[in-house]
Amino acid sequence: MLVDKDNLIWVTTFRGGLSIYNIDQNKFINLTDDSLKEKLGISFAKTNDIFELDGNIWFKSNEQLVVFDKVYNRFVKIAYTDGAVSPTTTASFLEMQPYSSTEMLLFTRDEVKTIRYFNPDSVVQRLVQKRIKDDELFRSFVIDRQNQVWYNTTDRLVKWDLTSGDRRVYSKSDGIIASSLNSIFLDKQGRIFLSTLNGFNWFFPDEIKDDTVSRKIVFTDFKIYNKSVPIQNSDSLTSYTLPAHVSQTETIDLDYNHTFFSIEFTAMEFMAQDKIQYAYKLIGFDQDWIHVGNRNFASYTNLDPGQYTFQVKATNPDGYWGSQIKTLRITINPPFWQTSWFIGLSILLLASIAYAGHLYRLEQSLKVERLRNKIASDLHDEIGSSLTRISLYSDLLQTDPDQKERRNYLLTIRDLSREIVSTMSDIVWSIDNKNDSMGALIIRIKDFATELLYPKNIALDFAITNVDESRLLDPILKQNIYLICKEALNNVVKHAQATHVKVSLTSTSDSFTIRIEDNGLGYKDDAHVGNGIRNMKRRAQAIGGEFDIEHDKGTKITIQRKTI
Repeated sequence: MLVDKDNLIWVTTFRGGLSIYNIDQNKFINLTDDSLKEKLGISFAKTNDIFELDGNIWFKSNEQLVVFDKVYNRFVKIAYTDGAVSPTTTASFLEMQPYSSTEMLLFTRDEVKTIRYFNPDSVVQRLVQKRIKDDELFRSFVIDRQNQVWYNTTDRLVKWDLTSGDRRVYSKSDGIIASSLNSIFLDKQGRIFLSTLNGFNWFFPDEIKDDTVSRKIVFTDFKIYNKSVPIQNSDSLTSYTLPAHVSQTETIDLDYNHTFFSIEFTAMEFMAQDKIQYAYKLIGFDQDWIHVGNRNFASYTNLDPGQYTFQVKATNPDGYWGSQIKTLRITINPPFWQTSWFIGLSILLLASIAYAGHLYRLEQSLKVERLRNKIASDLHDEIGSSLTRISLYSDLLQTDPDQKERRNYLLTIRDLSREIVSTMSDIVWSIDNKNDSMGALIIRIKDFATELLYPKNIALDFAITNVDESRLLDPILKQNIYLICKEALNNVVKHAQATHVKVSLTSTSDSFTIRIEDNGLGYKDDAHVGNGIRNMKRRAQAIGGEFDIEHDKGTKITIQRKTI
């Protein structure tokens, strides 16, 4: 029953329809339930509440929501969905109360919405909350004098500020006498009654004060690969220990291979631990706080080496975020190949290699330049001198009438030409990199000795001892060794009158020796030393060797230098 501001009494009865009594005019109107069903499709047989809001009368039952519009003098059924007014479907639960001067707050089992009625063709519905799947169903609600909504589910009482969206949840740990809640009621004094299977609680909403005391946070465990890190005694899996319990530790140093670790924490709350909400952040990795509800651990994997700071904060049971933030500094050490000293050494090594490569290329360029100069010098000294002599003998050949002298000139020109061809062959051979091996040098010396000595009936004994024939030689070294041997063999043929020559090449761990000896005449004193011997000495010095000559019984020439 409702008495509105126009002094009209609105009464519904079971199957009796709707009765309206005008107190001022003493008039009574009765609308039977059958007639309402037939004409309008509505029924007031199971009406639970009647409210007046913004000049209109609202009727609520478990099955429908009806508004009587006094301006249009008609009944309007409110749909459960947004949009135009349409018939409602049957609902197992429906509660409503005026929330403001123009809004009606509507609770169903699964959702909460506000409804603003303007006229039969304009109804605005706003969804405020939709129940999360598997969450408790809404059961009943009231609105207190501060316009705060209180509603209950099976096991929770919730204070809800629709304006800010803040919620405060109360449960058995807050003093509610049972965990199975039925309904909630607001009396005329502003008290709220909450009925349960074991009795009821009542309280004045203004006297319920929120707890604003923050809770202390402590770290309870530190794990690597989901295994608690021991204190002082090393673990075989992680090879890591903590110097003290994590709650007493301010800094943790990890190796780069500790790629997965977790931190457990808790707030010092003993009455309502399930209401504590946590948020954490790893400075250096997380951009913002990560809110994880009641979960009290954080896990991280594959972090880059560096310095990090782990922070965690918590609410108290009333949802108040305190100022306390627990901090743990974490250092992940890089592998040695990412350390500054290793990178510095690597850079230094690469620079050294690059510099050595530069020096090598420079040395090779200098070798090529020296070889070019050597070739130019040989061409000038030997080829140029021989060509000058050929030119001179050619001139004499044209002016001398003596046939015998002319024949001698021609023979000399022939010999000089052959000498030039031989010298050119030696120069080409010395600069050909295909002939840079010790084996190629040995073959060249042996071929020259055979070609030179065989026509003169001089026996040749050629011996090689411990010589690596695959060893590559510097072109200048190769040329000087060959020319020393060539000069020595030429001297044997020209001056020694020998019948036997022995050429030996011997290599040891610290020296390389060339020895050429014959059974010829030798010479008595240094007066016989000519340009050939001086050239051999000069070439021996050019390759870092020592030149020695013995001439007691025949001639023995020895050139010795460090091993090749």
